Order: sequence, then C-alpha cells, then structure tokens
Amino acid sequence: MSNYKFNGDWKFELFLPELSKIKSEKWFKSSHHVHHKNKLINGLVPCQIVDERNLFPDPTLEQEAALNYLVSHEIELVNSLFLIFEDKINQQYAEWCGDALPPYKLDFFQMA
Repeated sequence: MSNYKFNGDWKFELFLPELSKIKSEKWFKSSHHVHHKNKLINGLVPCQIVDERNLFPDPTLEQEAALNYLVSHEIELVNSLFLIFEDKINQQYAEWCGDALPPYKLDFFQMA
C-alpha cells in the first residue's frame, strides 16, 4: 500500500477502502449527507491535519507518520474498532441503560 504524500492540502480524503465500509444508514439518512456517503462508498475517508499556526508550511514528521500508519495498518485498525465496540462500548452502554446484552455480532456497522 502506498504511503501518504503531503500535497499542500490540509483537508483531504484518504483512500481507505476497508475503513470507509464502516457506515450506518442511521448516520447518513438526510439528504445533506449524500455527498459524504458517496465518498465513503468510493473508499474515501475525510481527513484533516490539525496544526498550530506557525511559519512552517508542511506537516510535521509525526503528523505524516500518523497518516502513514493509518494507510499501512488499515485492516488492523478496523479490526480493533470492531473489537472495542463489541467488547467495551456496547457493554458500557447496556450497563448505563440497565440492559444486559446477549452475545451477538455487531450489526450496527455495515461492512459492504
């Protein structure tokens, strides 16, 4: 997989085809989200490099390394997200609501 290369844009889309598959119709039902949903369908995930205002026009090495990590470890990150949702977030939510969750596989995210 190719590495991220800064082209002067601080707000852009990264081609992350597996990460872009995590979507929920619940989040993208309104018509003003159609453009964003279409980007996700095409494997593009919106990104922005957040930086302090200074005289340096390029991202720091650490910022570029973080983006390269996303590109290079996409599958591992998606797997980790699913595990944390299943094992921690959904369990905590059920405890807050007073419900016990039966064992199940996540259907909240739709992997296309």
